[in-house]
Amino acid sequence: MPSDDNFLTTFHLLGSRISATPSTQRQFINLEQFLLDVTIRFRNEDSRVNEALWCWLMRYGRFFSPHKIIKLVKNKYPYDPSILGAILSGIDNKFPKSGDFASLKKFTKKDTGVPLYSFLKNPREQDKNFEKFNIIAPFFSVAETDHYIHSHSFIGKNCSEIRHRTQGYTIAIADLRAAIEIHGKQSIYFLAKITSITYAHAYECIKKFSLI
Repeated sequence: MPSDDNFLTTFHLLGSRISATPSTQRQFINLEQFLLDVTIRFRNEDSRVNEALWCWLMRYGRFFSPHKIIKLVKNKYPYDPSILGAILSGIDNKFPKSGDFASLKKFTKKDTGVPLYSFLKNPREQDKNFEKFNIIAPFFSVAETDHYIHSHSFIGKNCSEIRHRTQGYTIAIADLRAAIEIHGKQSIYFLAKITSITYAHAYECIKKFSLI
């Protein structure tokens, strides 16, 4: 799990309007790792950041790869299974025909009923997605998305990872294109490693579509 400063810097690069420490060297961002980092960061009792994260997730959540998330979880990447369940529930409700996260359900579980925020133990309106996983949390709205998150056109111009994921490419090709755009022409081994794609699949994509 990255430090708070690094996490907010990454979130800023992905489109957040919340101020963060400037990135000294742009690196490829693994979106599935970021999602799992979000599940842990959600417990930090920072309601403003959480509201911004929720708005971002409800805009771009349908572009996550269930396969890559499962691979990370099986490789013991840290995450919060209850928060993951609530997030996936929200994405499924917003985009019921845009992505199938059923394969991830076995990696989620209900919490013990502890409030998300110690300072708000009985919210006036509970969020149904969190309630489903036995988490007491206030309703998360996307009404303030423009306040917390840059426009899609702005993010498309400034964030390679999001732009290529939303242009209809396969996950592998989108991530390889983004990685090459950020890091330039590198070895296939390097590109496969930072995108969490097998060398064989990365090699096939790069050669078939002349990516480098």
